[in-house]
Amino acid sequence: MTKNLRGLGRVFQRTHKDPKTGELNTMKPWWIEFHHNGKQIRKPSGSTKKSEAMKMLRKQVDASTSRTLVLGQRERFRFDDMTELLRQDYRINKRRSLKRAERAIKHLRLHFANHRAIDITDHMVDAYVDHRLGIDNAANASVKYEIAVLKRMYRLSRKVIGGYKPEFPNIRVSNTRTGFFEEPEFRALIENLNEWVKAPMEFA
Repeated sequence: MTKNLRGLGRVFQRTHKDPKTGELNTMKPWWIEFHHNGKQIRKPSGSTKKSEAMKMLRKQVDASTSRTLVLGQRERFRFDDMTELLRQDYRINKRRSLKRAERAIKHLRLHFANHRAIDITDHMVDAYVDHRLGIDNAANASVKYEIAVLKRMYRLSRKVIGGYKPEFPNIRVSNTRTGFFEEPEFRALIENLNEWVKAPMEFA
C-alpha cells in the first residue's frame, strides 16, 4: 500500500513472500521514500500508523528543501554516544579525573539523555545552567566544570557531527585560584597549541 505526497515522496508498507505458500504479505510498519540531492532515500517511520508516517515524510521533505536535512551517522549520534567518546578519551590517555567527569555526566544526562547531539541548542544549555544554579543550588564551580565536560564531548565528536556545537555560557566563579584549568578546559587549550608546545604542557 502506497500514498504519495504531491510527487515529493511517498509512504508505503513493505511486503515479503511467504516461503511456504509464495503469497505476498504486507508488513505493518510504514516506510517513507523521497529524493534528496538526487538520491533516493528510504527510511522506516517507526510507526504502524499511516498518518504518523505522512508527518515524518513532510518533515523530511521540508528539511531537504531547506537544506537542513541530516542523514547517516550524524542523524543517529546522540548524547550517550558523546559520553562514550569522552570515557574512551579518558581511558586511552589514562586521565585520573574520570570519576569526577562521571559525576558531571550524571547531571548532564538528566537533561540531555536521548537527545541527538545536533539537537542540543544554546537555549537548552542555558536552561541546564539555570536549573543547576537555581533549582539544584549547585556551586558555580561545579556547573562550570559540567559545561566544560559537555564542551569537551563536542570537541571529541566533531569528526561525526562536523562543526556543530551549541554556544556555551561563561560561568563566573569567585574566590578561586587563578592560573589553573579544569581538565576539560586544559584539553581544549592543548588542541589549539603548536605541536612542539603540547608535550611540555602535558608534562607540566
